[in-house]
Amino acid sequence: MHLADSRRPRRRLHSSQTRSRRTWVHWACVAAITLSAHASSSYADEVDVVIERARSLRSTGDLPGALALLRPMADDPKTSADPRVGSALGDALLAGANPSEAVTAYRSVVRVRPEPDDRRRLAIALIETAKAQMASGSRLSLRVVPYLEDALAEVKAAAAGAPAAGREFAVVAAEAHWLLGNPAAAREALEAPGLERDALAEDLFARACYALADYAAAADAWGRAGNPDAQAAAWSAGKDPRAIRWYADLALTRWNDPVIGDLAIRGGAYVDGGEGLDGALAAAVAPPDVSAEKRSAIERLRGRLAERRGKYADAVARYRVVAVARPDEWESGRDLARALFSLSVGDPAMRDEAIELYRNVLTTHPDDPDARVGLGWQARLDATNASREWPEHRRLDRAVELFRSLAETAPDDGQAWSQYGNAARIAGANEASIVAYDRAVAIQEYDAATWNDRGLALLAAGRRDEAIASFDRAIAVDAGDTSSRQNAARQQRLAGHDDVADAHLAAALRTARAVGGPCSLYRSLMDRGFRARRHPGVR
Repeated sequence: MHLADSRRPRRRLHSSQTRSRRTWVHWACVAAITLSAHASSSYADEVDVVIERARSLRSTGDLPGALALLRPMADDPKTSADPRVGSALGDALLAGANPSEAVTAYRSVVRVRPEPDDRRRLAIALIETAKAQMASGSRLSLRVVPYLEDALAEVKAAAAGAPAAGREFAVVAAEAHWLLGNPAAAREALEAPGLERDALAEDLFARACYALADYAAAADAWGRAGNPDAQAAAWSAGKDPRAIRWYADLALTRWNDPVIGDLAIRGGAYVDGGEGLDGALAAAVAPPDVSAEKRSAIERLRGRLAERRGKYADAVARYRVVAVARPDEWESGRDLARALFSLSVGDPAMRDEAIELYRNVLTTHPDDPDARVGLGWQARLDATNASREWPEHRRLDRAVELFRSLAETAPDDGQAWSQYGNAARIAGANEASIVAYDRAVAIQEYDAATWNDRGLALLAAGRRDEAIASFDRAIAVDAGDTSSRQNAARQQRLAGHDDVADAHLAAALRTARAVGGPCSLYRSLMDRGFRARRHPGVR
Protein backbone atom coordinates (compact mmCIF):
# COMPACT_ATOMS: atom_id res chain seq x y z
CA MET A 1 0.00 0.00 0.00
CA HIS A 2 2.84 2.24 0.85
CA LEU A 3 4.51 1.47 -2.38
CA ALA A 4 1.32 2.03 -4.34
CA ASP A 5 0.69 5.29 -2.63
CA SER A 6 4.24 6.39 -3.19
CA ARG A 7 3.87 5.84 -6.96
CA ARG A 8 0.65 7.77 -7.49
CA PRO A 9 2.12 11.28 -7.30
CA ARG A 10 4.76 10.27 -9.81
CA ARG A 11 2.13 9.01 -12.27
CA ARG A 12 0.26 12.31 -11.94
CA LEU A 13 3.52 14.19 -12.53
CA HIS A 14 4.29 12.07 -15.59
CA SER A 15 0.81 12.61 -16.95
CA SER A 16 1.13 16.39 -16.48
CA GLN A 17 4.44 16.50 -18.39
CA THR A 18 2.94 14.48 -21.20
CA ARG A 19 0.02 16.86 -21.54
CA SER A 20 2.38 19.81 -21.58
CA ARG A 21 4.60 18.23 -24.21
CA ARG A 22 1.60 17.36 -26.40
CA THR A 23 0.39 20.95 -26.19
CA TRP A 24 3.79 22.26 -27.28
CA VAL A 25 3.93 19.84 -30.19
CA HIS A 26 0.42 20.83 -31.20
CA TRP A 27 1.21 24.50 -31.32
CA ALA A 28 4.53 23.88 -33.00
CA CYS A 29 2.72 21.98 -35.75
CA VAL A 30 0.18 24.76 -36.08
CA ALA A 31 2.97 27.30 -36.33
CA ALA A 32 4.83 25.22 -38.87
CA ILE A 33 1.72 24.80 -40.97
CA THR A 34 1.03 28.52 -40.76
CA LEU A 35 4.60 29.43 -41.70
CA SER A 36 4.59 26.87 -44.51
CA ALA A 37 1.38 28.28 -45.94
CA HIS A 38 2.80 31.78 -45.69
CA ALA A 39 6.05 30.69 -47.32
CA SER A 40 4.16 28.84 -50.04
CA SER A 41 2.05 31.89 -50.75
CA SER A 42 5.17 34.06 -50.83
CA TYR A 43 6.95 31.59 -53.13
CA ALA A 44 4.01 31.47 -55.53
CA ASP A 45 3.82 35.23 -55.64
CA GLU A 46 7.54 35.49 -56.27
CA VAL A 47 7.37 33.02 -59.17
CA ASP A 48 4.43 34.88 -60.68
CA VAL A 49 6.27 38.18 -60.41
CA VAL A 50 9.37 36.85 -62.16
CA ILE A 51 7.35 35.18 -64.92
CA GLU A 52 5.31 38.33 -65.48
CA ARG A 53 8.48 40.40 -65.70
CA ALA A 54 10.00 37.94 -68.17
CA ARG A 55 6.87 38.13 -70.32
CA SER A 56 7.04 41.91 -70.23
CA LEU A 57 10.65 41.81 -71.42
CA ARG A 58 9.72 39.35 -74.15
CA SER A 59 6.93 41.60 -75.37
CA THR A 60 9.44 44.42 -75.84
CA GLY A 61 11.79 42.18 -77.82
CA ASP A 62 14.30 41.64 -75.01
CA LEU A 63 14.48 37.85 -75.24
CA PRO A 64 17.96 37.62 -73.67
CA GLY A 65 16.68 39.53 -70.67
CA ALA A 66 13.65 37.26 -70.34
CA LEU A 67 15.81 34.14 -70.56
CA ALA A 68 18.23 35.56 -67.99
CA LEU A 69 15.32 35.69 -65.52
CA LEU A 70 13.83 32.30 -66.34
CA ARG A 71 16.91 30.10 -66.68
CA PRO A 72 18.02 30.41 -63.02
CA MET A 73 14.52 29.44 -61.86
CA ALA A 74 14.55 26.43 -64.19
CA ASP A 75 17.91 25.36 -62.75
CA ASP A 76 16.93 25.94 -59.10
CA PRO A 77 15.78 22.66 -57.44
CA LYS A 78 13.12 24.59 -55.50
CA THR A 79 11.46 25.99 -58.65
CA SER A 80 12.58 23.68 -61.46
CA ALA A 81 9.55 21.40 -61.05
CA ASP A 82 7.08 24.30 -61.23
CA PRO A 83 5.20 23.92 -64.52
CA ARG A 84 4.71 27.65 -64.75
CA VAL A 85 8.47 28.14 -64.93
CA GLY A 86 8.94 25.47 -67.61
CA SER A 87 6.06 26.81 -69.66
CA ALA A 88 7.32 30.40 -69.57
CA LEU A 89 10.86 29.27 -70.42
CA GLY A 90 9.59 27.15 -73.31
CA ASP A 91 7.61 30.12 -74.70
CA ALA A 92 10.69 32.35 -74.55
CA LEU A 93 12.93 29.75 -76.18
CA LEU A 94 10.43 29.11 -78.95
CA ALA A 95 10.10 32.84 -79.58
CA GLY A 96 13.89 33.04 -79.73
CA ALA A 97 14.14 30.41 -82.48
CA ASN A 98 15.55 27.80 -80.14
CA PRO A 99 12.94 25.05 -80.50
CA SER A 100 15.13 22.14 -79.40
CA GLU A 101 15.64 23.64 -75.93
CA ALA A 102 11.97 24.60 -75.87
CA VAL A 103 11.15 20.91 -76.32
CA THR A 104 13.13 20.09 -73.16
CA ALA A 105 11.33 22.81 -71.21
CA TYR A 106 7.87 21.76 -72.38
CA ARG A 107 8.58 18.09 -71.68
CA SER A 108 9.31 18.96 -68.04
CA VAL A 109 5.94 20.72 -67.92
CA VAL A 110 4.02 17.82 -69.44
CA ARG A 111 5.54 15.40 -66.95
CA VAL A 112 4.08 17.43 -64.08
CA ARG A 113 1.02 18.95 -65.70
CA PRO A 114 -0.13 17.03 -68.81
CA GLU A 115 -2.78 19.54 -69.79
CA PRO A 116 -3.95 19.65 -73.44
CA ASP A 117 -2.54 23.12 -74.03
CA ASP A 118 0.84 22.08 -72.63
CA ARG A 119 0.90 19.11 -74.99
CA ARG A 120 -0.03 21.37 -77.88
CA ARG A 121 2.89 23.69 -77.13
CA LEU A 122 5.23 20.73 -76.91
CA ALA A 123 3.96 19.48 -80.27
CA ILE A 124 4.59 22.89 -81.83
CA ALA A 125 8.15 22.93 -80.45
CA LEU A 126 8.75 19.43 -81.79
CA ILE A 127 7.57 20.46 -85.25
CA GLU A 128 9.72 23.59 -85.23
CA THR A 129 12.72 21.49 -84.25
CA ALA A 130 12.04 19.13 -87.15
CA LYS A 131 11.76 22.09 -89.54
CA ALA A 132 15.07 23.46 -88.30
CA GLN A 133 16.71 20.11 -88.97
CA MET A 134 15.19 19.97 -92.43
CA ALA A 135 16.41 23.49 -93.19
CA SER A 136 19.96 22.36 -92.39
CA GLY A 137 19.76 19.64 -95.04
CA SER A 138 18.24 16.70 -93.19
CA ARG A 139 15.07 15.70 -94.95
CA LEU A 140 13.04 12.74 -93.68
CA SER A 141 15.86 11.22 -91.64
CA LEU A 142 16.36 10.00 -88.09
CA ARG A 143 17.08 13.60 -87.15
CA VAL A 144 13.60 14.65 -88.29
CA VAL A 145 11.01 11.87 -88.26
CA PRO A 146 11.06 11.11 -84.49
CA TYR A 147 10.23 14.74 -83.70
CA LEU A 148 7.25 14.70 -86.05
CA GLU A 149 5.98 11.37 -84.77
CA ASP A 150 6.28 12.61 -81.17
CA ALA A 151 4.37 15.73 -82.15
CA LEU A 152 1.53 13.62 -83.54
CA ALA A 153 1.49 11.55 -80.34
CA GLU A 154 1.24 14.70 -78.21
CA VAL A 155 -1.57 16.12 -80.34
CA LYS A 156 -3.47 12.85 -80.14
CA ALA A 157 -3.13 12.77 -76.36
CA ALA A 158 -4.15 16.42 -76.09
CA ALA A 159 -7.21 15.94 -78.28
CA ALA A 160 -8.25 12.91 -76.23
CA GLY A 161 -8.00 14.99 -73.08
CA ALA A 162 -10.07 17.82 -74.53
CA PRO A 163 -12.41 16.54 -77.26
CA ALA A 164 -14.12 19.89 -77.58
CA ALA A 165 -10.82 21.58 -78.36
CA GLY A 166 -9.76 19.05 -80.98
CA ARG A 167 -10.14 21.71 -83.66
CA GLU A 168 -7.34 23.71 -82.05
CA PHE A 169 -4.88 20.86 -82.61
CA ALA A 170 -5.89 20.08 -86.19
CA VAL A 171 -3.45 22.53 -87.80
CA VAL A 172 -0.58 21.23 -85.66
CA ALA A 173 -1.32 17.63 -86.61
CA ALA A 174 -1.80 18.56 -90.27
CA GLU A 175 1.58 20.28 -90.42
CA ALA A 176 3.29 17.24 -88.93
CA HIS A 177 1.60 14.98 -91.50
CA TRP A 178 2.55 17.38 -94.29
CA LEU A 179 6.20 17.41 -93.28
CA LEU A 180 6.14 13.63 -93.10
CA GLY A 181 5.07 13.60 -96.75
CA ASN A 182 1.50 12.48 -96.12
CA PRO A 183 -0.78 15.10 -97.73
CA ALA A 184 -3.84 12.83 -97.48
CA ALA A 185 -3.54 12.68 -93.68
CA ALA A 186 -2.91 16.44 -93.56
CA ARG A 187 -6.06 17.08 -95.56
CA GLU A 188 -8.09 14.74 -93.37
CA ALA A 189 -6.88 16.52 -90.23
CA LEU A 190 -7.90 19.90 -91.64
CA GLU A 191 -11.41 18.81 -92.58
CA ALA A 192 -12.48 19.45 -88.97
CA PRO A 193 -15.39 21.94 -88.88
CA GLY A 194 -14.63 25.50 -87.90
CA LEU A 195 -11.35 25.89 -89.78
CA GLU A 196 -12.86 27.59 -92.84
CA ARG A 197 -12.01 31.04 -91.48
CA ASP A 198 -8.44 30.18 -90.46
CA ALA A 199 -6.08 31.48 -93.17
CA LEU A 200 -3.16 29.27 -92.09
CA ALA A 201 -5.35 26.18 -91.99
CA GLU A 202 -6.82 27.00 -95.40
CA ASP A 203 -3.38 27.50 -96.92
CA LEU A 204 -2.14 24.17 -95.61
CA PHE A 205 -5.36 22.48 -96.70
CA ALA A 206 -4.91 23.96 -100.20
CA ARG A 207 -1.33 22.70 -100.42
CA ALA A 208 -2.44 19.23 -99.42
CA CYS A 209 -5.22 19.27 -102.02
CA TYR A 210 -2.81 20.52 -104.69
CA ALA A 211 -0.38 17.71 -103.87
CA LEU A 212 -3.27 15.26 -104.23
CA ALA A 213 -4.14 16.78 -107.65
CA ASP A 214 -7.48 18.10 -106.37
CA TYR A 215 -6.91 21.47 -107.99
CA ALA A 216 -10.47 22.72 -107.69
CA ALA A 217 -10.49 22.22 -103.92
CA ALA A 218 -7.04 23.81 -103.69
CA ALA A 219 -8.20 26.85 -105.64
CA ASP A 220 -11.27 27.28 -103.43
CA ALA A 221 -9.17 27.01 -100.26
CA TRP A 222 -6.59 29.51 -101.47
CA GLY A 223 -9.41 31.84 -102.40
CA ARG A 224 -10.74 31.65 -98.84
CA ALA A 225 -7.21 32.18 -97.52
CA GLY A 226 -6.86 35.37 -99.56
CA ASN A 227 -4.06 34.14 -101.82
CA PRO A 228 -5.14 34.93 -105.40
CA ASP A 229 -1.72 34.07 -106.91
CA ALA A 230 -1.87 30.53 -105.55
CA GLN A 231 -5.53 30.27 -106.49
CA ALA A 232 -4.66 31.11 -110.08
CA ALA A 233 -1.85 28.55 -110.04
CA ALA A 234 -4.36 25.91 -108.96
CA TRP A 235 -6.78 26.98 -111.68
CA SER A 236 -3.95 26.75 -114.20
CA ALA A 237 -2.92 23.28 -113.01
CA GLY A 238 -6.53 22.15 -113.34
CA LYS A 239 -6.82 23.81 -116.79
CA ASP A 240 -9.65 25.93 -115.48
CA PRO A 241 -10.61 28.75 -117.92
CA ARG A 242 -10.80 31.19 -115.01
CA ALA A 243 -7.00 31.11 -114.94
CA ILE A 244 -6.82 32.77 -118.37
CA ARG A 245 -8.81 35.77 -117.25
CA TRP A 246 -6.81 36.08 -114.06
CA TYR A 247 -3.42 35.90 -115.82
CA ALA A 248 -4.56 38.36 -118.47
CA ASP A 249 -5.76 40.85 -115.84
CA LEU A 250 -2.50 40.42 -113.94
CA ALA A 251 -0.38 40.99 -117.04
CA LEU A 252 -2.42 44.03 -118.08
CA THR A 253 -2.34 45.55 -114.60
CA ARG A 254 1.41 45.06 -114.13
CA TRP A 255 2.44 45.21 -117.77
CA ASN A 256 5.91 46.62 -116.98
CA ASP A 257 6.89 43.75 -114.64
CA PRO A 258 8.80 41.00 -116.54
CA VAL A 259 8.41 38.53 -113.66
CA ILE A 260 4.63 38.85 -113.86
CA GLY A 261 4.89 38.45 -117.62
CA ASP A 262 6.77 35.16 -117.23
CA LEU A 263 4.18 33.95 -114.73
CA ALA A 264 1.31 34.81 -117.08
CA ILE A 265 3.00 33.12 -120.05
CA ARG A 266 3.66 29.90 -118.18
CA GLY A 267 0.18 29.75 -116.72
CA GLY A 268 -1.63 30.70 -119.91
CA ALA A 269 0.39 28.31 -122.06
CA TYR A 270 -0.36 25.44 -119.71
CA VAL A 271 -4.12 25.97 -119.68
CA ASP A 272 -4.83 25.98 -123.42
CA GLY A 273 -1.52 26.37 -125.18
CA GLY A 274 -1.63 30.15 -124.81
CA GLU A 275 -4.40 30.82 -127.30
CA GLY A 276 -6.82 32.25 -124.75
CA LEU A 277 -4.21 34.51 -123.14
CA ASP A 278 -3.05 35.82 -126.52
CA GLY A 279 -6.64 36.64 -127.48
CA ALA A 280 -7.25 38.46 -124.19
CA LEU A 281 -4.06 40.49 -124.57
CA ALA A 282 -4.83 41.37 -128.20
CA ALA A 283 -8.30 42.61 -127.23
CA ALA A 284 -6.85 44.67 -124.39
CA VAL A 285 -4.47 46.66 -126.65
CA ALA A 286 -6.96 47.12 -129.48
CA PRO A 287 -8.51 50.40 -128.19
CA PRO A 288 -6.71 53.48 -129.59
CA ASP A 289 -6.44 55.15 -126.19
CA VAL A 290 -3.88 52.60 -124.92
CA SER A 291 -0.51 54.27 -124.31
CA ALA A 292 2.33 53.49 -126.70
CA GLU A 293 4.51 52.24 -123.86
CA LYS A 294 1.87 49.83 -122.60
CA ARG A 295 1.06 48.67 -126.14
CA SER A 296 4.73 47.87 -126.79
CA ALA A 297 5.04 45.98 -123.51
CA ILE A 298 1.96 43.88 -124.27
CA GLU A 299 3.11 43.20 -127.85
CA ARG A 300 6.48 42.04 -126.49
CA LEU A 301 4.62 39.77 -124.09
CA ARG A 302 2.58 38.38 -126.99
CA GLY A 303 5.82 37.77 -128.87
CA ARG A 304 7.26 35.78 -125.98
CA LEU A 305 4.03 33.84 -125.73
CA ALA A 306 4.23 33.07 -129.46
CA GLU A 307 7.79 31.79 -128.98
CA ARG A 308 6.54 29.59 -126.15
CA ARG A 309 3.90 28.20 -128.49
CA GLY A 310 6.46 27.58 -131.27
CA LYS A 311 4.84 30.19 -133.55
CA TYR A 312 8.05 31.98 -134.47
CA ALA A 313 6.63 33.86 -137.45
CA ASP A 314 4.04 35.43 -135.14
CA ALA A 315 6.78 36.22 -132.64
CA VAL A 316 8.88 37.95 -135.33
CA ALA A 317 5.84 40.02 -136.39
CA ARG A 318 5.17 41.11 -132.79
CA TYR A 319 8.82 42.00 -132.16
CA ARG A 320 9.07 44.02 -135.39
CA VAL A 321 6.13 46.11 -134.22
CA VAL A 322 7.89 46.74 -130.93
CA ALA A 323 11.22 47.52 -132.65
CA VAL A 324 9.55 50.15 -134.82
CA ALA A 325 7.64 51.69 -131.91
CA ARG A 326 10.57 51.60 -129.45
CA PRO A 327 13.80 51.84 -131.49
CA ASP A 328 15.62 53.15 -128.42
CA GLU A 329 15.09 49.91 -126.46
CA TRP A 330 17.92 47.42 -126.95
CA GLU A 331 15.64 44.59 -125.72
CA SER A 332 13.60 44.96 -128.91
CA GLY A 333 16.57 43.99 -131.09
CA ARG A 334 17.52 41.17 -128.72
CA ASP A 335 14.02 39.67 -128.79
CA LEU A 336 13.74 40.01 -132.57
CA ALA A 337 17.14 38.34 -133.06
CA ARG A 338 16.13 35.42 -130.84
CA ALA A 339 12.92 34.82 -132.79
CA LEU A 340 14.72 35.20 -136.15
CA PHE A 341 17.28 32.59 -135.13
CA SER A 342 14.49 30.07 -134.53
CA LEU A 343 12.72 30.98 -137.78
CA SER A 344 15.72 31.39 -140.10
CA VAL A 345 16.60 27.74 -140.69
CA GLY A 346 17.34 27.56 -144.43
CA ASP A 347 17.09 31.35 -144.85
CA PRO A 348 20.63 32.85 -144.92
CA ALA A 349 19.41 36.43 -145.21
CA MET A 350 17.23 36.11 -142.12
CA ARG A 351 20.08 34.45 -140.23
CA ASP A 352 22.44 37.30 -141.20
CA GLU A 353 19.89 39.80 -139.87
CA ALA A 354 19.66 37.93 -136.57
CA ILE A 355 23.47 37.80 -136.24
CA GLU A 356 23.80 41.53 -136.90
CA LEU A 357 21.12 42.32 -134.33
CA TYR A 358 22.88 40.21 -131.71
CA ARG A 359 26.23 41.87 -132.45
CA ASN A 360 24.60 45.26 -131.96
CA VAL A 361 23.30 44.07 -128.60
CA LEU A 362 26.83 43.07 -127.55
CA THR A 363 28.13 46.56 -128.18
CA THR A 364 25.91 47.99 -125.43
CA HIS A 365 25.14 44.94 -123.28
CA PRO A 366 28.08 42.52 -123.58
CA ASP A 367 26.78 40.29 -120.78
CA ASP A 368 23.38 39.63 -122.34
CA PRO A 369 22.97 35.83 -122.20
CA ASP A 370 20.71 35.58 -125.25
CA ALA A 371 23.21 37.38 -127.49
CA ARG A 372 26.22 35.47 -126.19
CA VAL A 373 24.54 32.08 -126.44
CA GLY A 374 23.12 32.79 -129.90
CA LEU A 375 26.37 34.08 -131.38
CA GLY A 376 28.41 31.35 -129.69
CA TRP A 377 26.13 28.69 -131.13
CA GLN A 378 26.37 30.20 -134.64
CA ALA A 379 30.16 30.54 -134.42
CA ARG A 380 30.60 26.89 -133.44
CA LEU A 381 28.19 25.80 -136.17
CA ASP A 382 30.12 27.77 -138.79
CA ALA A 383 33.50 26.47 -137.59
CA THR A 384 32.26 22.87 -137.64
CA ASN A 385 30.76 23.08 -141.14
CA ALA A 386 33.50 25.18 -142.69
CA SER A 387 35.35 22.15 -144.06
CA ARG A 388 32.29 21.02 -146.00
CA GLU A 389 32.27 24.23 -148.04
CA TRP A 390 35.98 24.40 -148.77
CA PRO A 391 37.44 26.18 -150.74
CA GLU A 392 34.58 28.57 -149.94
CA HIS A 393 35.48 30.07 -146.56
CA ARG A 394 32.64 32.48 -145.86
CA ARG A 395 31.44 30.50 -142.87
CA LEU A 396 34.94 30.10 -141.46
CA ASP A 397 35.54 33.84 -141.75
CA ARG A 398 32.25 34.52 -140.02
CA ALA A 399 33.15 32.07 -137.25
CA VAL A 400 36.43 33.93 -136.67
CA GLU A 401 34.62 37.28 -136.55
CA LEU A 402 31.95 36.02 -134.14
CA PHE A 403 34.51 34.44 -131.81
CA ARG A 404 36.49 37.68 -131.92
CA SER A 405 33.39 39.70 -131.01
CA LEU A 406 32.60 37.37 -128.12
CA ALA A 407 36.17 37.60 -126.80
CA GLU A 408 36.53 41.37 -127.15
CA THR A 409 33.24 41.98 -125.33
CA ALA A 410 34.35 39.70 -122.49
CA PRO A 411 37.98 40.67 -121.87
CA ASP A 412 38.22 38.57 -118.70
CA ASP A 413 36.82 35.38 -120.23
CA GLY A 414 39.76 33.10 -120.91
CA GLN A 415 37.61 30.49 -122.64
CA ALA A 416 36.31 33.08 -125.12
CA TRP A 417 39.86 34.10 -126.05
CA SER A 418 40.87 30.46 -126.40
CA GLN A 419 37.96 29.79 -128.78
CA TYR A 420 38.89 32.84 -130.83
CA GLY A 421 42.48 31.60 -130.97
CA ASN A 422 41.34 28.18 -132.20
CA ALA A 423 39.20 29.69 -134.97
CA ALA A 424 41.95 32.07 -136.07
CA ARG A 425 44.53 29.24 -136.13
CA ILE A 426 42.25 27.06 -138.27
CA ALA A 427 41.72 30.01 -140.63
CA GLY A 428 45.50 30.45 -140.96
CA ALA A 429 45.69 33.71 -139.02
CA ASN A 430 48.62 32.52 -136.94
CA GLU A 431 49.70 35.81 -135.41
CA ALA A 432 46.14 36.70 -134.42
CA SER A 433 45.69 33.27 -132.89
CA ILE A 434 48.92 33.61 -130.87
CA VAL A 435 47.77 36.97 -129.51
CA ALA A 436 44.42 35.41 -128.54
CA TYR A 437 46.11 32.46 -126.85
CA ASP A 438 48.40 34.80 -124.94
CA ARG A 439 45.33 36.60 -123.60
CA ALA A 440 43.73 33.26 -122.71
CA VAL A 441 46.70 31.84 -120.77
CA ALA A 442 47.20 35.15 -118.98
CA ILE A 443 43.66 34.77 -117.61
CA GLN A 444 43.66 31.01 -116.99
CA GLU A 445 47.23 29.79 -116.87
CA TYR A 446 46.06 26.47 -115.43
CA ASP A 447 44.44 25.43 -118.74
CA ALA A 448 46.72 22.80 -120.30
CA ALA A 449 44.65 22.56 -123.49
CA THR A 450 45.15 26.26 -124.25
CA TRP A 451 48.92 26.01 -123.71
CA ASN A 452 48.95 23.06 -126.13
CA ASP A 453 46.90 24.93 -128.76
CA ARG A 454 49.19 27.93 -128.35
CA GLY A 455 52.11 25.63 -129.12
CA LEU A 456 50.46 24.53 -132.35
CA ALA A 457 49.94 28.15 -133.39
CA LEU A 458 53.59 28.91 -132.66
CA LEU A 459 54.65 25.93 -134.76
CA ALA A 460 52.51 27.15 -137.64
CA ALA A 461 54.23 30.54 -137.32
CA GLY A 462 57.66 28.82 -137.49
CA ARG A 463 58.58 29.51 -133.84
CA ARG A 464 59.56 25.96 -132.84
CA ASP A 465 61.48 26.65 -129.63
CA GLU A 466 58.62 28.74 -128.26
CA ALA A 467 56.21 26.00 -129.31
CA ILE A 468 58.19 23.36 -127.40
CA ALA A 469 58.20 25.64 -124.34
CA SER A 470 54.42 26.00 -124.62
CA PHE A 471 53.98 22.22 -124.85
CA ASP A 472 56.22 21.80 -121.81
CA ARG A 473 54.12 24.32 -119.93
CA ALA A 474 50.99 22.32 -120.75
CA ILE A 475 52.69 19.18 -119.43
CA ALA A 476 53.71 21.02 -116.25
CA VAL A 477 50.09 22.04 -115.69
CA ASP A 478 48.70 18.59 -116.48
CA ALA A 479 51.22 15.77 -116.67
CA GLY A 480 48.56 13.42 -117.98
CA ASP A 481 47.64 15.53 -121.03
CA THR A 482 48.31 13.17 -123.91
CA SER A 483 47.98 15.78 -126.70
CA SER A 484 50.76 17.99 -125.37
CA ARG A 485 52.91 14.90 -124.67
CA GLN A 486 52.49 13.72 -128.26
CA ASN A 487 53.23 17.17 -129.74
CA ALA A 488 56.27 17.65 -127.51
CA ALA A 489 57.56 14.17 -128.38
CA ARG A 490 57.33 14.86 -132.11
CA GLN A 491 59.32 18.09 -131.86
CA GLN A 492 61.93 16.51 -129.58
CA ARG A 493 62.30 13.62 -132.03
CA LEU A 494 62.81 16.02 -134.92
CA ALA A 495 65.41 17.84 -132.86
CA GLY A 496 67.24 14.54 -132.28
CA HIS A 497 66.37 14.22 -128.58
CA ASP A 498 65.14 10.65 -128.75
CA ASP A 499 65.31 9.92 -125.03
CA VAL A 500 63.16 12.96 -124.20
CA ALA A 501 60.69 12.02 -126.92
CA ASP A 502 60.46 8.45 -125.63
CA ALA A 503 59.82 9.71 -122.10
CA HIS A 504 56.91 11.82 -123.30
CA LEU A 505 55.42 8.95 -125.30
CA ALA A 506 55.81 6.53 -122.40
CA ALA A 507 53.94 8.95 -120.14
CA ALA A 508 51.18 9.36 -122.75
CA LEU A 509 50.92 5.58 -123.09
CA ARG A 510 50.54 5.17 -119.31
CA THR A 511 47.75 7.75 -119.28
CA ALA A 512 45.97 6.10 -122.20
CA ARG A 513 46.09 2.71 -120.51
CA ALA A 514 44.91 4.17 -117.19
CA VAL A 515 41.81 5.77 -118.73
CA GLY A 516 41.11 2.98 -121.17
CA GLY A 517 41.95 5.07 -124.22
CA PRO A 518 43.58 3.98 -127.50
CA CYS A 519 47.20 3.01 -127.05
CA SER A 520 48.25 2.00 -130.57
CA LEU A 521 49.34 5.51 -131.64
CA TYR A 522 51.85 5.92 -128.82
CA ARG A 523 53.13 2.37 -129.20
CA SER A 524 53.59 2.99 -132.92
CA LEU A 525 55.49 6.23 -132.33
CA MET A 526 57.70 4.56 -129.72
CA ASP A 527 58.42 1.71 -132.15
CA ARG A 528 59.29 4.24 -134.84
CA GLY A 529 61.77 5.88 -132.49
CA PHE A 530 63.34 2.51 -131.70
CA ARG A 531 63.77 1.75 -135.41
CA ALA A 532 65.23 5.22 -135.97
CA ARG A 533 67.93 4.43 -133.43
CA ARG A 534 68.74 1.24 -135.30
CA HIS A 535 68.82 3.15 -138.60
CA PRO A 536 69.81 6.76 -137.92
CA GLY A 537 69.16 7.77 -141.49
CA VAL A 538 65.45 6.98 -141.11
CA ARG A 539 63.37 9.37 -139.02
